[in-house]
Amino acid sequence: MKKFIIILFGLIIFLFGTNFAQDKSTNDLDLPKMTIEQRMNRLMLNTAGMIVNSIGYIKSIGGSASGLGEYIGNVFAEGWAPLKGSGPKVFVETMYKNYLSDLDNKFEVLEQTDTSITYKVTRFLGSKMVNFYSDNVTEQDIDDCYEMLIKTIANSVGLNYSQKVVPDGMVITVSE
Repeated sequence: MKKFIIILFGLIIFLFGTNFAQDKSTNDLDLPKMTIEQRMNRLMLNTAGMIVNSIGYIKSIGGSASGLGEYIGNVFAEGWAPLKGSGPKVFVETMYKNYLSDLDNKFEVLEQTDTSITYKVTRFLGSKMVNFYSDNVTEQDIDDCYEMLIKTIANSVGLNYSQKVVPDGMVITVSE
Protein backbone atom coordinates (compact mmCIF):
# COMPACT_ATOMS: atom_id res chain seq x y z
CA MET A 1 0.00 0.00 0.00
CA LYS A 2 2.86 2.34 0.88
CA LYS A 3 4.45 1.60 -2.51
CA PHE A 4 1.13 2.36 -4.28
CA ILE A 5 0.80 5.75 -2.50
CA ILE A 6 4.39 6.69 -3.39
CA ILE A 7 3.82 5.75 -7.06
CA LEU A 8 0.50 7.62 -7.10
CA PHE A 9 2.09 10.67 -5.48
CA GLY A 10 5.01 10.53 -7.99
CA LEU A 11 2.56 10.26 -10.90
CA ILE A 12 0.60 13.27 -9.65
CA ILE A 13 3.79 15.35 -9.37
CA PHE A 14 4.86 14.19 -12.84
CA LEU A 15 1.49 15.10 -14.41
CA PHE A 16 1.31 18.50 -12.71
CA GLY A 17 4.94 19.19 -13.62
CA THR A 18 4.30 18.33 -17.27
CA ASN A 19 1.18 20.48 -17.32
CA PHE A 20 3.04 23.40 -15.73
CA ALA A 21 5.89 23.06 -18.25
CA GLN A 22 3.44 23.10 -21.16
CA ASP A 23 1.66 26.20 -19.87
CA LYS A 24 4.97 27.98 -19.44
CA SER A 25 6.08 27.32 -23.03
CA THR A 26 3.14 29.33 -24.44
CA ASN A 27 4.40 32.33 -22.49
CA ASP A 28 7.73 32.25 -24.33
CA LEU A 29 6.29 34.14 -27.30
CA ASP A 30 7.78 37.56 -27.77
CA LEU A 31 4.63 39.24 -29.06
CA PRO A 32 5.28 42.69 -30.49
CA LYS A 33 3.90 45.87 -29.03
CA MET A 34 2.59 48.24 -31.69
CA THR A 35 1.70 51.90 -31.58
CA ILE A 36 -1.66 53.08 -32.92
CA GLU A 37 0.15 54.39 -36.02
CA GLN A 38 1.82 51.01 -36.60
CA ARG A 39 -1.52 49.24 -36.18
CA MET A 40 -3.20 51.62 -38.65
CA ASN A 41 -0.35 51.18 -41.12
CA ARG A 42 -0.65 47.39 -40.88
CA LEU A 43 -4.43 47.56 -41.31
CA MET A 44 -4.08 49.77 -44.39
CA LEU A 45 -1.39 47.49 -45.86
CA ASN A 46 -3.73 44.52 -45.44
CA THR A 47 -6.60 46.53 -46.94
CA ALA A 48 -4.47 47.42 -49.96
CA GLY A 49 -3.61 43.76 -50.44
CA MET A 50 -7.26 42.75 -50.26
CA ILE A 51 -8.26 45.41 -52.80
CA VAL A 52 -5.54 44.46 -55.28
CA ASN A 53 -6.28 40.75 -54.88
CA SER A 54 -10.00 41.38 -55.37
CA ILE A 55 -9.25 43.20 -58.62
CA GLY A 56 -6.96 40.36 -59.70
CA TYR A 57 -9.66 37.81 -58.96
CA ILE A 58 -12.44 39.68 -60.76
CA LYS A 59 -10.20 40.11 -63.81
CA SER A 60 -9.29 36.40 -63.74
CA ILE A 61 -12.97 35.48 -64.19
CA GLY A 62 -13.55 37.96 -67.00
CA GLY A 63 -14.68 41.02 -65.04
CA SER A 64 -13.16 44.48 -64.91
CA ALA A 65 -11.69 46.68 -62.20
CA SER A 66 -14.28 49.38 -62.86
CA GLY A 67 -17.04 46.75 -62.65
CA LEU A 68 -15.75 45.73 -59.23
CA GLY A 69 -15.68 49.38 -58.17
CA GLU A 70 -19.29 49.82 -59.26
CA TYR A 71 -20.33 46.69 -57.36
CA ILE A 72 -18.60 47.83 -54.15
CA GLY A 73 -20.00 51.36 -54.60
CA ASN A 74 -23.52 49.98 -54.79
CA VAL A 75 -22.93 47.95 -51.61
CA PHE A 76 -21.56 51.01 -49.76
CA ALA A 77 -24.15 53.43 -51.15
CA GLU A 78 -26.75 52.40 -48.59
CA GLY A 79 -24.51 53.65 -45.79
CA TRP A 80 -24.12 57.00 -47.55
CA ALA A 81 -27.89 57.45 -48.07
CA PRO A 82 -28.26 59.92 -45.14
CA LEU A 83 -26.05 62.36 -47.13
CA LYS A 84 -28.53 62.53 -50.01
CA GLY A 85 -29.25 66.17 -50.80
CA SER A 86 -26.56 67.53 -48.44
CA GLY A 87 -24.33 68.77 -51.26
CA PRO A 88 -20.66 68.39 -52.14
CA LYS A 89 -19.32 69.99 -48.94
CA VAL A 90 -20.65 67.26 -46.63
CA PHE A 91 -19.70 64.55 -49.13
CA VAL A 92 -16.09 65.75 -49.35
CA GLU A 93 -15.87 66.18 -45.56
CA THR A 94 -17.01 62.57 -45.19
CA MET A 95 -14.56 61.37 -47.85
CA TYR A 96 -11.82 63.21 -45.98
CA LYS A 97 -12.47 61.00 -42.93
CA ASN A 98 -11.70 58.00 -45.16
CA TYR A 99 -8.55 59.66 -46.47
CA LEU A 100 -7.34 60.16 -42.88
CA SER A 101 -7.10 56.39 -42.42
CA ASP A 102 -4.14 56.39 -44.83
CA LEU A 103 -1.34 58.02 -42.84
CA ASP A 104 0.55 58.81 -46.09
CA ASN A 105 -2.37 60.74 -47.59
CA LYS A 106 -2.12 64.40 -48.52
CA PHE A 107 -5.25 66.47 -49.17
CA GLU A 108 -5.58 70.01 -50.58
CA VAL A 109 -8.70 71.94 -51.60
CA LEU A 110 -8.04 73.64 -54.95
CA GLU A 111 -11.38 75.34 -55.59
CA GLN A 112 -14.69 75.56 -53.76
CA THR A 113 -18.09 77.01 -54.62
CA ASP A 114 -21.55 76.37 -53.20
CA THR A 115 -22.13 73.65 -55.82
CA SER A 116 -18.67 72.21 -56.47
CA ILE A 117 -15.43 71.30 -54.72
CA THR A 118 -12.20 70.41 -56.47
CA TYR A 119 -9.39 68.95 -54.43
CA LYS A 120 -6.09 67.20 -54.89
CA VAL A 121 -5.37 64.04 -52.98
CA THR A 122 -2.73 61.36 -52.87
CA ARG A 123 -3.90 58.08 -54.37
CA PHE A 124 -5.73 56.31 -51.55
CA LEU A 125 -3.38 53.63 -50.18
CA GLY A 126 -1.08 54.30 -53.15
CA SER A 127 2.09 53.85 -51.12
CA LYS A 128 0.81 50.47 -49.98
CA MET A 129 -0.83 49.25 -53.20
CA VAL A 130 2.53 49.32 -54.97
CA ASN A 131 3.54 46.30 -52.86
CA PHE A 132 0.91 44.19 -54.63
CA TYR A 133 1.09 45.19 -58.31
CA SER A 134 1.49 42.30 -60.71
CA ASP A 135 1.12 41.53 -64.40
CA ASN A 136 -2.59 41.05 -63.75
CA VAL A 137 -3.25 44.19 -61.64
CA THR A 138 -1.93 47.60 -62.63
CA GLU A 139 -2.10 51.07 -61.17
CA GLN A 140 -4.65 51.91 -63.88
CA ASP A 141 -6.86 49.04 -62.68
CA ILE A 142 -6.79 50.45 -59.15
CA ASP A 143 -7.59 53.96 -60.43
CA ASP A 144 -10.50 52.57 -62.48
CA CYS A 145 -11.87 50.61 -59.51
CA TYR A 146 -11.59 53.59 -57.15
CA GLU A 147 -13.17 55.99 -59.65
CA MET A 148 -16.23 53.80 -60.21
CA LEU A 149 -16.58 53.05 -56.51
CA ILE A 150 -16.69 56.72 -55.48
CA LYS A 151 -18.62 57.82 -58.58
CA THR A 152 -21.31 55.21 -57.79
CA ILE A 153 -21.60 56.43 -54.20
CA ALA A 154 -21.63 60.11 -55.26
CA ASN A 155 -24.31 59.45 -57.88
CA SER A 156 -26.41 57.62 -55.28
CA VAL A 157 -26.59 60.81 -53.18
CA GLY A 158 -27.28 63.06 -56.18
CA LEU A 159 -23.74 64.28 -56.89
CA ASN A 160 -21.36 64.11 -59.85
CA TYR A 161 -17.81 62.82 -59.41
CA SER A 162 -14.80 63.05 -61.68
CA GLN A 163 -11.15 62.32 -61.12
CA LYS A 164 -8.02 63.05 -63.11
CA VAL A 165 -4.73 61.31 -62.38
CA VAL A 166 -1.80 63.71 -61.97
CA PRO A 167 1.85 62.84 -61.26
CA ASP A 168 1.52 63.15 -57.47
CA GLY A 169 -2.04 61.93 -56.97
CA MET A 170 -5.49 62.76 -58.27
CA VAL A 171 -7.53 65.90 -58.81
CA ILE A 172 -11.13 65.19 -57.90
CA THR A 173 -14.23 67.28 -58.48
CA VAL A 174 -17.51 66.66 -56.66
CA SER A 175 -20.43 68.77 -57.85
CA GLU A 176 -24.21 69.04 -57.81
